[in-house]
Formats: sequence, C-alpha cells, structure tokens
Amino acid sequence: MTPFLRTVAWLPVFLAAAAPAAAHFGAQPPKDVYLAKRIAEIRDATARFQDPAAARAAGYVQASGNLPLLGYRFAQPGITAVAFDRPAALFYLKQGERWQLAGVEYAVAGEGRPAVEPFPGIRWTWEPAVCRYADWHELQERARDRCPATHPEGAALAAWQPAYWSIRVWVWYPNPSGMFARVNPLLAPFDDHSLPPGGFWTWDAWAADAEYSNRNHHVAGWIVLLIGGLMLPQAFQGRFWPRLRPAWTILAMAIGVLILVFSDPEGWPVGDLTLAQSLASEEVREHKLSGVIVLALGLVEFLRLRGALRSRVWGLFLPVLSIGAGAILLQHQHAVSNFGYLGRANLPHVTEGLTAILIGVTKILADWGLWRGRAAAVAWPGFTLALALQLILYTE
Repeated sequence: MTPFLRTVAWLPVFLAAAAPAAAHFGAQPPKDVYLAKRIAEIRDATARFQDPAAARAAGYVQASGNLPLLGYRFAQPGITAVAFDRPAALFYLKQGERWQLAGVEYAVAGEGRPAVEPFPGIRWTWEPAVCRYADWHELQERARDRCPATHPEGAALAAWQPAYWSIRVWVWYPNPSGMFARVNPLLAPFDDHSLPPGGFWTWDAWAADAEYSNRNHHVAGWIVLLIGGLMLPQAFQGRFWPRLRPAWTILAMAIGVLILVFSDPEGWPVGDLTLAQSLASEEVREHKLSGVIVLALGLVEFLRLRGALRSRVWGLFLPVLSIGAGAILLQHQHAVSNFGYLGRANLPHVTEGLTAILIGVTKILADWGLWRGRAAAVAWPGFTLALALQLILYTE
C-alpha cells in the first residue's frame, strides 16, 4: 500500500480521535442532572432514618396509621420550609417487626400554590386538612375548632393536620408510577388493613370514589350511545330526521358540563376544594380540560349545523379536538385505581383514547373527500358508538 493510501486508510481513526467527546456522548440535560444530584443528596441525608427510632430522636413523630400505598407517615411539625436534607415527613413500610424507609415528603402550608419549585417539572399536590384521632380514625375538616372532641367511634382527638402542599420522593423504594408519584402501588402488599375505615386516605374512601367514577362513566356512556345514534342520519346526507341533526350536539354540550361539574367529588365546584386547589391535581386538570373540549366541540358543531358557522375550517374543530382529547386519554391515570402496577397497562383509557383519535381521523377523511362512500360516512358515528360501549362497560 502506498503512503498516500495508508494515510487515507488511517484518516477516519485520526478524525475520530480528534472529535470532541460530545460527538460520542449525549449532552447531559441540566434538569435531569439537577434532579439526580438532589436525589443523591436526599438519600445521603436520610440514610440515618432507616430505623424509625433515629427519626424519633431527630424530632419526627408518627402522624398516621398504615396508609394504603403510602405506609406509616412520620412528620416533623417544626419543619415549615423546604430543605433537601430535612424532609417534612418520612414514609415507612413494615413487614413483621422490620421497618423500612420508603420515601420522604416535602411540604409547604398555605392556601396558595408554593412559589418555590424544589424539583423542576414536579408539581405540588394539595393535601386536605384532617382531624386525626387516637385510633388513627380521620375526619376531613378545614379548621381544628370544627373537629369533634371524640370520633363517632369513640376515640379522642389526637391532632389536627392543616392542609398543605406536598411533593413525595420515593428514594428508598421503587415506584412503577414514578419517583415523584403521589402514591406507591408497590406498597399495597404491606397494607395490613389496620387503618379504621371512613378516613380520607383509606381503601373504603377510594372504593367510594371508584363507585362514583364508574357511575359517571356509565351515565356518560349512555348519553354518548344516544349521540352516536343521532349522528348516524348524517351518514345519509341528512335525508332522515333533518330537524334532529343538531340534537346530538346539545347532548355533547350536556356531557361537557357534567364533566366540568361532577368529574371530581372533592373538587370545585361540588367539593370542598377551591378551583385553584382542584387544579393543582393533574388528574383534575385533565378532567376539566376534557369537559371544556367536549363542551366546545358540541357548541361549534351546533352552530355549524344551524348554519351560523359556514367556513369549512370550522369543520376541523370536532376532529382536531377529538384527537386532542384522545391524546389526553392515552396517558390519563386515576391516582389509585388505574396506575401502572407491575406492567399492568391502563387499558380503559388507552382504548378510549385510541377510539377518540379514530373518530377525529375518520371525520377528517370523510369531510375532506379523502375517503368516500357509505363506509366513510358511517365510520366516525360508528366509532362514537364504540366509545359509548367502552364507557358503559368501564370499571375502575
């Protein structure tokens, strides 16, 4: 081989050696590096609290019984500001006589959302005020003077926990829902069901919430079933029951209002939480946004069918919003009932989301002449009926 060819052959090696390291290794995202450092600091600072005795010696006191998906909460009432090395609370699981630290909690009291953001991208969660009794019974009350001196079951009032904003970090136990999730489904096997029923954070309270959610989904499903039935005449160019063409849009607006008002029993406007406190929950925000979307698409389609909105662009409103709502449903999770647990998929909302996307896509294809024929005309009403059946059969 000639010297020239030998040089050419080695050229890639020289270039690779001269290339900066960034060409071979991905740049470190500043936010992720920051969070990783904070997590390392938290683990280092809280390693001494693996034994609850050490936590008690540092001023932490047991503040709850064995809360489902949280464990035993040990709180430090004197901590009122966020300091990574001094969490406001510690969560323990217990197996037999052995205790294990699972996670920590940072807390800020007050009505308004905290101005500080200790973990970039991680939202604060509103925790309601509760009266706590000697046997760990709980009653949800906004002020201490509203707490009965004894619980109806007979136990004396032990403490009142004011409402606060929290961020939980599961630094000592894995969490399939995420390190900063509000609850940890992997703690379910350690719940000994010793917590008295009736409290805010108990299985029976969540069962009542699940029943409420199921009922809402089923009512919405029957209304959507009627909507799909009223949509079908449009597949026949409105030759059947022309005066009924806008009827389905009124039902859609009704569903939007129902979602906005009744989707969350504890939230505004039917629950005890204010609008700001309600919107602190991602689950509630997505419910309210879904209600706005359904209300808006029903209103626009009503105006279109009545001839008030004539531009063809308004015809994109329903399919685009339907696709957007479907995208929300694909990742929407209820905090307790349909979290990802050991790989279990959130199938109800995934299938509903895909169906909503298909409604939007087939509506665009039919309206813009990209798919023609009777099958194209009945596709989006048909998917609407399919969505109705999913809602009717929905279970938490």
